[in-house]
Amino acid sequence: MLNRREPTRRFDPFIPGVASLVLAIMVWFHARDPGIYHDILDIWMLQPFADPFLDLSFVTASVSCFGRGIDVYTSNPCDILGREFNYSPLWLRLTILPHGPVWTNVLGVIVVAGFVIALGCMPWPKHWRGRLLAVLGLLSYSTAYAVERGNMDLVMFLCAAFAALVLGRGPVFRGLAYAAIVFASMLKFYPAVALIVLLRERWRVVLAAGAAIAVAFGTFVLAFRDEFPRMAATLPVSWPPGMAWGAKGLPRGLNDVLPDLMAALGFAAPWATSARDSQLPAFVLLIVLLLGAMGYAMRLSRDPRFTIPLDTLAPRSERLLLIGAALVCGCFFLGQSLPYRAIHLLFVLPVFLSLGEAASTGRTPFRGTVIVMLLILWELPIRWRVPWIVGARFVPTEGPVFAFVPGSLLTYIAWVALELCWWWVITVLLAVLLRFLASVSGTARPAA
Repeated sequence: MLNRREPTRRFDPFIPGVASLVLAIMVWFHARDPGIYHDILDIWMLQPFADPFLDLSFVTASVSCFGRGIDVYTSNPCDILGREFNYSPLWLRLTILPHGPVWTNVLGVIVVAGFVIALGCMPWPKHWRGRLLAVLGLLSYSTAYAVERGNMDLVMFLCAAFAALVLGRGPVFRGLAYAAIVFASMLKFYPAVALIVLLRERWRVVLAAGAAIAVAFGTFVLAFRDEFPRMAATLPVSWPPGMAWGAKGLPRGLNDVLPDLMAALGFAAPWATSARDSQLPAFVLLIVLLLGAMGYAMRLSRDPRFTIPLDTLAPRSERLLLIGAALVCGCFFLGQSLPYRAIHLLFVLPVFLSLGEAASTGRTPFRGTVIVMLLILWELPIRWRVPWIVGARFVPTEGPVFAFVPGSLLTYIAWVALELCWWWVITVLLAVLLRFLASVSGTARPAA
């Protein structure tokens, strides 16, 4: 790809400044008036816990219990909620992680501070309209959820951001970047898709690094082959329509709620129950959505309105966009992800905002996609308030999953609309990945 020169300003303090101010206000409320703190979070992220960094505490508690010889895959008395361990076995070997309320807060602050600093290294737009949209993305439900929980996806974000920011340097830094991605992949598995950036290297480097990475992954799998099945047995399951997002959400969700949807429309349809039990309509719809997304992504990846701005991205912006697109698409197609994993859209949002800002005239896919991404980042509050407006409500089902109250047609419409928003964003990001692969292979057509 043809690239612009890197901007001289590598750190933009605006977004970290806004984030730090909001965090300071929330810390003050937590210390001085916990009631207001929880009222704000109840509106903002819907499910605040008594104290922050619940997910981080889960990991350190599991490490502590494992160090004492307790089988945390079956019983985890060190965790506040007694949750069985369902992360990579590698976490349990990180005995350097201390446990306890004080250490949980210390580690949580370190992780969140790293996240905020990483955001300052993104290519955020310069004009106030773009910065306002950037703040909406920064302060979204998904970000608040990830930070309040101290979820490990923040660590994955940090590893991916580090890789994107240092890949433009010398061989040692590039080696560290790939090592960071591999390490993150061993902790959470899905970051392995970010290794697509390896294709930016010369083929000799690709083959040598690929061999080393394959050996590392092979050793990892062999070392923990007995623990993977036990870990998988306790993985949380989300049934759409619920909190999670992923490729099967719309097909499976529509299939499961079809009888209730028909009832909401005033039709008695026994065939809908039979269709729900067979799962065939869900499979057919998934295939249609996949073919449609890939077909339009291929067309978009050759559209000059899309390709010319991408081909003139600065290398740092290109790497951030590529890694973000790979992470989001990987999470979308590999399974159902809880809302905090949508923070990886923050790799994409600043680049698309800047591209939309640079396009002074003409229609481009970037501006519209920014709005759709913001709707996704605020997805759960939108879905929560739509039923509330019409007098319905969410009701809990199993675990952290929420289902719609049958009989409220507007709730189904809101859910379907937001699921289609996800499919649009994924289609655009697939086009980004296809354009990158075409440029690597030398088959990218010159823009007309």
